[in-house]
Amino acid sequence: SQSFLGLHINVLEAWAIFEAILHWPELRSMHLDLYCDNTAVVGALNKFYSPSMDLNAVIVEIHKLCLDRTLYLTVHYVPSALNLADKPSRPTEYPEYEC
Repeated sequence: SQSFLGLHINVLEAWAIFEAILHWPELRSMHLDLYCDNTAVVGALNKFYSPSMDLNAVIVEIHKLCLDRTLYLTVHYVPSALNLADKPSRPTEYPEYEC
């Protein structure tokens, strides 16, 4: 989308997490383990804060959504090589996953 052009990758990856949680309304009243290969996003989610205003805005929205749904979020770092979501997120490198 045009609105995402120029945003830092950290913001985009945090937004993907927000959208994923939002996509499954049945995620309620549970503990949610989240794995992410972006250390800035992992740190910001675990600290509830980022010094980046754009990233912090998304982090706040994620936490508000979790509060609204009574989700307890635990965020873990996973190396990109072990991240199952990494390949499908790279359509230029993996044309079979192109959106």
